[in-house]
Amino acid sequence: LSVLLYPTFLPIQQQFQLNQAVSLAVRDLVARYVEKLVKIKWSNDIYVNDNKICGILIQNTLKGVQIQSSVVGIGININQTDFVTHPPNPTSFKLEKNRDFDLLTIKERLCECLEKRYFQLKNGRNQELYLDYLSHLYRYQENAQFQRADGRIFEGKITGVSDFGKLQITHKLATEEFGIKEVKFI
Repeated sequence: LSVLLYPTFLPIQQQFQLNQAVSLAVRDLVARYVEKLVKIKWSNDIYVNDNKICGILIQNTLKGVQIQSSVVGIGININQTDFVTHPPNPTSFKLEKNRDFDLLTIKERLCECLEKRYFQLKNGRNQELYLDYLSHLYRYQENAQFQRADGRIFEGKITGVSDFGKLQITHKLATEEFGIKEVKFI
């Protein structure tokens, strides 16, 4: 589903905070139903253990130095058991809990979770959102292997996310920031 938001209170340079709030809202929903380890895989996927259950896409319309509106697209695998496009490591509510779920109920709960997290953002509770986001970030503070866009592989540890949404990875006593498509998990 897609949701239209008007975060006019949010300056452009803080737009990743909207991503944090939305990711946390979807993570809250999934954790409520699946009752397993649910993490946010930077920057826009929700994982149950090591399996993808949801993807999020946010498109902002800008006006001057403010965000005028945001279309938030959320794709959650609910009752799917077969995946035509064969994404890597997919899962669904049904695969995790071995039962069907009512889509209308899930949609209503998702809207409640979105509203709660959006109001946190709107009320300036940015630090609280950031710390919560880090606490649910996939592979946060774990040694892991990553691959750069040029194919080089390195070992590092996710240590944070910048204000602009860049993933911060510490390796060999240095911290480097990566944008989307500049690094991937191995």
